[in-house]
Amino acid sequence: MINFPTPGPTKLVRPATPEGTLNEATPEWIYNLLTTPLLMGPLGWRPIVPYGKMINPVRSYLTTDQNGRQIVVNVTEPGHMLHPGYVVRYVTPSDGGPTIQNEGEGSGLLQGSISQHTPLANWINRAWRGLYQEHLDRSP
Repeated sequence: MINFPTPGPTKLVRPATPEGTLNEATPEWIYNLLTTPLLMGPLGWRPIVPYGKMINPVRSYLTTDQNGRQIVVNVTEPGHMLHPGYVVRYVTPSDGGPTIQNEGEGSGLLQGSISQHTPLANWINRAWRGLYQEHLDRSP
């Protein structure tokens, strides 16, 4: 979770740090779709977004909670579709194995009270599931 604090493309995601690390938070499959060259009329083949450009930037902080456990806090940067907002991520141990907890809030147009009643809300809330499930499946 510290090494991959966002679901962005691997080349655009670096570990969370106490000072905060700028990361891309667009899920990798969406980012790849937006950076794939498409036929754009007389201009020829062009991507919608150039690869390497931040679409949904966050700053990923590594800190500790009141119990001394490490946590990751992703704070949206201006330009992120969910700005302003944040998500706190931490691991809770249990007899059945670790669970990654995700808690956050924000008031961006796609995250605020209006969007909670749209199909988009569930999709946004589940964007991280695949990334962390992959890491949990690999853990001993």
